[in-house]
Amino acid sequence: MLVAAIDGGSEYSAGILIEFQTADDVPIVHTHTYLHNTEFLDWIYDLKADLVVFETLLSYGAAGQHVIDTAFWTGRFWTAAEHMGNTTVGLTRKTVLPLLLGKTANKGGDSKIRTLIVDLYGGQEKAIGNKKKGYGPLHGITSDTWQAFGVALAVRKALASGNAHDFYWDPFYTSSDLFKQRKAGRSKKKVEKNERKANKGRTTGGLKNALSDLLGKKKPAGRAAGVQSRK
Repeated sequence: MLVAAIDGGSEYSAGILIEFQTADDVPIVHTHTYLHNTEFLDWIYDLKADLVVFETLLSYGAAGQHVIDTAFWTGRFWTAAEHMGNTTVGLTRKTVLPLLLGKTANKGGDSKIRTLIVDLYGGQEKAIGNKKKGYGPLHGITSDTWQAFGVALAVRKALASGNAHDFYWDPFYTSSDLFKQRKAGRSKKKVEKNERKANKGRTTGGLKNALSDLLGKKKPAGRAAGVQSRK
């Protein structure tokens, strides 16, 4: 099975074409590239694969211009790949990391993915190689191409599960009932958290006020602290 994986960027993008023979074999690397987006678009138009998988974006709030441009170019690449008759799917970063690194995947995802790939090919010396001892199958892979490779391995994991569609990015997700339910759930949790915070503040404030009243209570008139009045 020929799988092309794309990691789009705002100006430059990475792609890799690899072949899976079985679910557990070491993939054959056919080609990889890292090009300016205008050139990368030409690479897409020449692409022939059984499956083209894109790393797609998720919103985490306000998006900067870099993110917007990346989404724009990813859409252009996706359209071009479909135009050439390729089957296309998407995986989000939030899906790729657990597929490759397990549910505890968090910090250091990029470096961990690179290490995982290199180890799959027998370690640094065999995978990368050098001029003196000969180059390995991963020689020349740099920058975001490692992340594209990770996306390809993640889709293989998804396919091997037998429920690949459960992992694929849904372009209509934001208009789905599931999205609305999850959004409502997050809003409810936020309200409950703010209420707990407010209640805690009122409780703490009440205790402080009571203590302040107790410690700051004025002495009776005519009685200074430590001095007895005379009759």
